[in-house]
Amino acid sequence: MISKLSSLAFFRNTNVGSNHMTTSNDFSKYYRTISNTELLSILENSSDYQPSAVEAAKKEFSDRRLSETEIKEAREALLAIQLQTKKQREKVKVIEDKVKNAGHTLIETLNPIQPGIPSTEKTIRLIAIVFGGLFLYEIISDFQMHLAFLKDIPRFPLESILYLLPLIFLPIAIFTFWKRKSIGWILLVIFLTFSCAIALGSLVDSLTWKSSGNEFLDTLFPRTSPTTYIIRLVFLIGTIYVLCKQNIRKEFSIHTQKMAATIGVTAFVTLLLKFAI
Repeated sequence: MISKLSSLAFFRNTNVGSNHMTTSNDFSKYYRTISNTELLSILENSSDYQPSAVEAAKKEFSDRRLSETEIKEAREALLAIQLQTKKQREKVKVIEDKVKNAGHTLIETLNPIQPGIPSTEKTIRLIAIVFGGLFLYEIISDFQMHLAFLKDIPRFPLESILYLLPLIFLPIAIFTFWKRKSIGWILLVIFLTFSCAIALGSLVDSLTWKSSGNEFLDTLFPRTSPTTYIIRLVFLIGTIYVLCKQNIRKEFSIHTQKMAATIGVTAFVTLLLKFAI
């Protein structure tokens, strides 16, 4: 019934183009084929239809000479259709509201600078978002390089694993850090300390770099500017400093001894691995 009623939209004011003229006779022919309920719907929503369509509907309704019982039945059927349509619209609106609320909640959750959130919470959110973004960027931008190291594990296990370790470590660290787990703080600090040690070693290599004497090799493996490693070190050390603040450590139940052990042991092991390679 609903689909049949929707077919009447052709005769509505909003759906009739200026180049198409529908005569009263056209309406009359069509109205003879529709049900009493559909006809009653046109009459009760006359403002939605062309004047000639409404006049034709009135004439058809009059010609049918419906009894009070038939009119009552047609009206009850129309009310049932309208109620069903209303329920469907309400369901759609509920779904739309849920989607909007979910989107709003997600934005509020991810927004680290929204008012009313304690600074500690903002800092935790910001760190998780920033490093999550950096991880995705790293995966996408150097995908082929990651794939090459993955294939080289059988030939160069230590070098390949050392290269790929942060890619395995970081997503786990970010997720557990976001969930306010103590292990999340530890893993993230391990990752940052590891990255600091690698960046420091790379800075030293860059500062002591000497030309191989082969122009082709120097072009193929150009020297990275020390400034790049300095900026990276400042960023990493700054983040470690923020994570080691008392208000952040308190959120993750990290005492001073655990903090010092995490940083010290990681730095020592990383330097040993680098020298071993």
